[in-house]
Amino acid sequence: MRTRVGALLLCLLAVLVVAACGGSGGGGGSKSASASGGSVPDGADFVPSSAPGFVYLATDPNGSQWKAANDLLQKFPGRAQLLSMIQQKLAKQKLNYETDIKPALGPETDLGILKLQGQLGRYLGVAKPNDEAKFLALLDKLSTSGTKLVHRKIDDWTVVSDTQTALDASAAAHSGTSLKDNSLFTDGMNALPGDALAKAWFNGAAVTNVAKSKTGTGGAGTLAGFGNLLWVAASAEAQADGLTVHAIAKSDKDVPLANYSSDLVKQVPAGVLAYLSFKGLDGVIRSLADNPAVQKQLGSIEQSLGVTLADLAPLFAGEGALYVRQGIPLPEITLTLEVSDEAAARSTADKLFTRLAPALGGEISTTTVAGVQVKQIRTSSISLYYGVFDGKLVVTDSTTGIAGLKDTGAKLADDSLFKDAKNAAGMPDSTAGFLYVNLKDAIPLIENLVTAQGGTISPTVQQNLEPLNTALIYGSVNGQQAELTGFVGVK
Repeated sequence: MRTRVGALLLCLLAVLVVAACGGSGGGGGSKSASASGGSVPDGADFVPSSAPGFVYLATDPNGSQWKAANDLLQKFPGRAQLLSMIQQKLAKQKLNYETDIKPALGPETDLGILKLQGQLGRYLGVAKPNDEAKFLALLDKLSTSGTKLVHRKIDDWTVVSDTQTALDASAAAHSGTSLKDNSLFTDGMNALPGDALAKAWFNGAAVTNVAKSKTGTGGAGTLAGFGNLLWVAASAEAQADGLTVHAIAKSDKDVPLANYSSDLVKQVPAGVLAYLSFKGLDGVIRSLADNPAVQKQLGSIEQSLGVTLADLAPLFAGEGALYVRQGIPLPEITLTLEVSDEAAARSTADKLFTRLAPALGGEISTTTVAGVQVKQIRTSSISLYYGVFDGKLVVTDSTTGIAGLKDTGAKLADDSLFKDAKNAAGMPDSTAGFLYVNLKDAIPLIENLVTAQGGTISPTVQQNLEPLNTALIYGSVNGQQAELTGFVGVK
């Protein structure tokens, strides 16, 4: 049975969209919608320090985050339909946003996760309602037959759960030791942006223990090569030009990855539809040989490839990029790998494709593209080209993949759409890798491919996809912390 506190939080997530979509009126207080400057949410003072998880929601309709979310949603034609649908759902629960919900909301609403498994007493809701009577009335409406929600007022805050034991633990935390005194929690919260729609934190040991119990391995253990997971934290932030999501994990050892400044973005042509940047994957490939599951099949795998994993690893030691560009009739797909030994890279590539060509139903021949001698594998449906030049191994399905790298025209680093996405997402020049997608041009191309195959896309879907401009995901490493940031740009 799902707990009533869980249902309460799900309800709040839904009704907050109403606020973001422009629920009328000005209740909700003047306080900022989120903890400022990366500080710890006030509601954490009512959650025991041993709690394995915590979720924060900005619930002030007048706060900066919900104003930004409203500006963002205004750009989608489906906004009005979404608002109407949510209001109808609330009406079925005999709830009205203006009279039942908005007066009950405070600057923040939190969820303390007291345990990750079990039924009763898993959650503790924490709120500082603007109108306590309205808040309690909302709880009554959310409570159905069976287990009822219980609540207690502590100072100006109200805590809610499905057991009195959880309320006792909350009171003890407020007067004694709470999550605000837990250095792992404060470390995680301070690492997140201050102003956010939502934030979440989980204790690493607790999460690891649950994961291992589910797989039957038992014990906390360590993540291979990453040490013991201390905590994970995440946040979602609305901006006028898009939505940003951060995820951070901290270990007790330095993360075995490194940041790098991309050189290939200065060589790859501008106007790509999608671009994946990576570096230093040779260690990952070598580690596969130590994986027991791979070891059983390693001989047959290497025989099929015609090369060993030890041969392949050096090809991925430097920077690499896999990208897609518009092409006729199909998009161009190109893999570019920076190599330090061109002769060794050419030898490995020849061995690999000599073995793969018959499996693809093609033969290898030599040709010249943009002044570069490359190998071509021609099949009944496609052609593949590969060659080593200018310190790079290039594999592509189109001659434009070779010519584009030799062309002296505009490059991705100077692409205005890419630069705008990079700036909006706050992506630094040095990252641990990134994925960029040009949604502005990719979505129409996909729509054309769908219709060319006899499929249909409704006008409503097309209209709501049109505002999507770019997507950018990038990683970064800072000692014991690994961070992942995702941004979706809206025009």
